[in-house]
Order: sequence, then structure tokens, then C-alpha cells
Amino acid sequence: NQVEIAKSQLLRITCRQGNFIFSDGEWKKLEHTGKTLREHYGKLPSILSLITKEQFQTITEEADTAVLIQGIAGSGKTTVALHRLSWLLHENNSELKEEDCIILVLSKSLKAYIQDSLPALQIFNVPVATLQDWAFEIIRNIPTKRPDVESWQRPEERCPAGIGRLKRSFAMLKALELYARKQSEELYKYLALKLPWDALPSGIRSIFDKYVDIRVAPGLLLEEVSESISLASQRVDSSHSRSSGLSQAMCIISEQRGKLGDLCGDLLEILSHPKPIIEFDETKLIDEELVRQAYERSLRNFSQGFIDSQDDALLIRLFQMKFGGLPTKEGGVRRYGHVIVDEIQDLSPIDIENVIGAVSDLKKLTLAGDIQQRIDDSANFPGWEKLKEDMLFKDSIPHFVTLNVSHRSTLPIMRLADHVQRQRLVKEGRHGRVPIFFKCRSESQGIKSAINWLKKAEEKYPTAITAVICADEEQARQIFKYLKPSFGHSLRLGTQDSFSFEEGILVTDIKQVKGLEFCNVLIWNPSKNKFPDNEISRNMLYVAITRAEENLCIVSWQTPSLLLPTMGSKLLRWVDLTSPEEE
Repeated sequence: NQVEIAKSQLLRITCRQGNFIFSDGEWKKLEHTGKTLREHYGKLPSILSLITKEQFQTITEEADTAVLIQGIAGSGKTTVALHRLSWLLHENNSELKEEDCIILVLSKSLKAYIQDSLPALQIFNVPVATLQDWAFEIIRNIPTKRPDVESWQRPEERCPAGIGRLKRSFAMLKALELYARKQSEELYKYLALKLPWDALPSGIRSIFDKYVDIRVAPGLLLEEVSESISLASQRVDSSHSRSSGLSQAMCIISEQRGKLGDLCGDLLEILSHPKPIIEFDETKLIDEELVRQAYERSLRNFSQGFIDSQDDALLIRLFQMKFGGLPTKEGGVRRYGHVIVDEIQDLSPIDIENVIGAVSDLKKLTLAGDIQQRIDDSANFPGWEKLKEDMLFKDSIPHFVTLNVSHRSTLPIMRLADHVQRQRLVKEGRHGRVPIFFKCRSESQGIKSAINWLKKAEEKYPTAITAVICADEEQARQIFKYLKPSFGHSLRLGTQDSFSFEEGILVTDIKQVKGLEFCNVLIWNPSKNKFPDNEISRNMLYVAITRAEENLCIVSWQTPSLLLPTMGSKLLRWVDLTSPEEE
């Protein structure tokens, strides 16, 4: 599967539908080339994956349209999004510049993967950031409450899970919006009453009334009125009767701008009144005691120059509603020309609103995700329908595409993933070996079986990446110690802070591998305790299974998760080592 691009222009596509070339302003189908398996495993497979007809249409969609991409694991969601960006950046398709774009992802591993892939698309200066790093960088542009603290820092003590869930909830978002609306109304009324209108040029009142009518962000209103007052002051002599009125008006505006910028004070004020938050809560999990704890923690942190990561999104949203964009280091406000967000299913409602507020127009968004890969239970993703109809596109129609064919994993692997999700969506795909399941009687036997399988994978695919995927980072660190004596330098640990793509064996956890793919995958002891029968566990197993391109192995010695097939199922090749004679 190949894609040829020159100067950000898509010129040639070779895929299973045939060989297509762009010539004389149109696409032409050439001689059929057939489909082939990937031949090289020496590096992570190119992000320029097989492009289907649906994906091709999405890439070449008109520039002035938002694109929402939903697809199963390995269907090419990220590929489509990045190709679209490349197409938009071409001078013949839009006026978009690289410095006006950003790509947001959730993990540092996917960030590195995409960064390595962009040059092949002739994209060299578009930043790629994790959502958390991006948000914190924005927050550090907001002054702290302490003059002795230059910028915000993270507290050593982790935020309690309940408080984190509260601050990422839909109820908290609605409480923020209610507060911001009331604050804006009060500001409009105050200015209408207090500004010395008789001493001001009539044009300033016209500007004020116009901005109030269209409900422009109050910070933008104050800035516009301030600039108008400043211009009027330059034209009036200090002895003129209007001079004192203009000075009085400027003092009032400056005072209100200062009050408007106290975002931490706003958040504390919201948390000090739990009733609206509780009334907006549809989950019935938020009570006064939880809100009180959140208030006390935020008050303590802010006074010491600390801020939880869960507060980042809240303060950014408050800033957007007040000033109409994102704060810059220079003290200004900016918006992006285009934003791509991958793995949107693990964003909270507040995160999504911040992404919306980061662009100059809703049509400047490309969003990709898969609800079946939602593994952050605290994010409270609102769902695709709510996203399309209520949050994003009330007055406009985006291009929405669903991708149902996996070009990463073989058909047997995808059928196993389908079983975990209790569905039968996959109907076609590449041929391949049925995944193997080693049922062991003890941990030591499980480790021995894993080592044997990994050694065979190394021998057969010496330049490939083989991933050992664990349920969490703690387990991954332990398994790394178990395997290190057998594999030495060819074994490495992949964590949030250290993740690389050299050939060999990578021991990591599910959260780190979302969006990535590996020739061989071994899933480590997916037990009933680690993966209980619930939605998040189904999604986590689904993610782990669908990282495998060619070969998948499961090693288990405890009671397997009920989400997996039972012994004897044809979805797996079973190796029962629970009795000595079978070993």
C-alpha cells in the first residue's frame, strides 16, 4: 500500500481498489496491482496506511467543513486525519499555514509516532502535543495568585479520584457556563450604569450596545471599548470638558478587566456554591461533601502556586468564555486555524469545549475516535450523537465518516476483538493465523511459556517490534524484571515518560499503546480480576488485542477474564498446560 505526495499534494494512491493517479485535474485508475502484506518490520509501519474510498473522500473534502472520523481499531482514523491536514496545507486548497495548526493526542508514545510520520506528508512545522501538556502550557500563561511564584506548578499529592471526576464532569461544565453568563450580564449592567456616557463619544455607546446584543465575550467588549476610549482621549485636549469623563471611563474599564482576569477566584466561587453543580449532575454521584473537598483542595493549591491537572481545563474554559480564545505568553489571545484531535472518546466534556474554543470556527476541526476504545472512565465522553447535535454542530453540518474495515490486524484477530465487544461487525479483512492462548497452571509456567513464544517471535521477525502488553504500568514494570534476564538489551520498558520504537521486545501497558501497532503482541495474564465484565474492561482488552498486526498470543494462569472466549472456542488456538502430561 503506497501513497505518493509532493509539495503537500496527493498524487498517487496504490490500494486494494487499484492504482490511482491524479492527472490533468482528475483521478484516473491505472492497472490493478493487487494487495500485498507489509514486507518490512524493521520500524513502526508507515502511517500512510491503506486508503479506502471513504477515506479518500474525506481527505479531499472541501476545506471549509469540519470532519468527524469514527472507525474500528486499525481502520485508519489517524491516517485520514493527517492526510486531510496535508491536503488543507496545500496552497491550492486553503490559506491555512502550518504555524496556525496543532495536533492533539493523549499519550506521549502516539505523539512521537505522529511526529516521526509528518515529514512523509511534507508537514514540518505543525506541533504535536499531548492534551495534558498543551493545557498546562496554556495555564502557565495565566498569572498565579502569588507574586513570589513565577508560574504554576503541579502539587506532589495526587488529586483524589472523586475530586478529579467532579472537575471533569458535565455538571461542572454546565456550572461554569451558568456562572460565566451571570457574570457577563452583571458586567454589562454595571458598565451601562457606571460609565459616564454623556462625556463619551456616541460611537462608543454604539459599539457597546452592539457587542452586548450579540453577546460577545466580555473581555473582547472591554478591549474594544478601551481602545475606543483611548483613541478618543488622544483627540481631546486635557482641558476639554470630556477629558475627565474619558479618564473616569478608562479607570472603570481597567478595574473591570482586572476583576475579569481572576480565573482562580472564579473557580473558587463556583465551588463554594455546590447547589447548581449538584442540580446539573445526572449521575447522582456528586454531593455537597465532595464539592466542599474540591473547594478546599483548590483553595490550598492556588494559595501555594499549585494547580491540579484537572483544573487546567476548567480555567481554560473560563478564559475562553471571558476573552474569546486562549491566553498567550505575551498577554494576548489566540485561536488556531485548524486543530486535529485523536482519541476524542477519552476527552471530557470540558476538554471538548476547550478544543471547540481553540479554533476560530467550528469548521476548522478534524476529530477522530472510537467509542469502543474509550478506556478513561473519568472522562465522561458525551457520545457521538451528543457531540454532533448538542455540543458542536447545532447550526452546521460536519462531514461524518465511519470506517469499518481494519487494515492493521488480520481477520482472526479482529474476530477475537469483536467477541470481546460482544458484536459481529467485522466481515472482511486480511488472512492470518488464529491467535494462540496458553492456559498455564502457575505464574512460573506462564512466564516460561511467554519467554518461549517471544523467542520464536524474535527468531522469525528479527527486525520487528514485539509488544508485551500489560493491564497497567505497575504490572508492566514487574513483568519487565521477569523477562530481563532472558532477553537482555533487546528488551525495553515503555512508560508514559520513556517510550521508543526500536526493534526488539517492548513491555508496556494498554494506555501507552493506543493508536499504535506492532507485528507481534503478547497479552499478559488477562485475568478476571484485572478485566472484570464491564465496559471499560471490554474496551481495554479490545485495545490490547487490536494492537497486533500479524501474531497475537495470550498467556494466562489465573481465571481468565469472562470477556474472553471459553476453552475450545475456534476463535483461539488453545494450548492447555494445566496438566503435567500436556506440558
